[in-house]
Amino acid sequence: MSYNVAVMAGFTVEVIATCSEHELYLLVRPDTDFESTFKAWDTDNQEWIKVNGWLYGVAITTVDPLFHVPVRCDCCGQMVARSHRCEYSKV
Repeated sequence: MSYNVAVMAGFTVEVIATCSEHELYLLVRPDTDFESTFKAWDTDNQEWIKVNGWLYGVAITTVDPLFHVPVRCDCCGQMVARSHRCEYSKV
């Protein structure tokens, strides 16, 4: 799976959720309640997770109205979300 799965499902807001032992880079829905348990796309492990929001401090890193619009990746040629980190990238 990739970012596309999450973005096409409406998970278009990038956040960093931190606590004393973890730092999670996530995609969430724009209407997510961070004080409850919420579903998120873990961008590091490329999988769906449930987060107990009250255990984390959450910082919104991207609210891009065009974020959900797919673009073509220069490295792999796939249609991907704008924040796609390609495994084929030489950077």
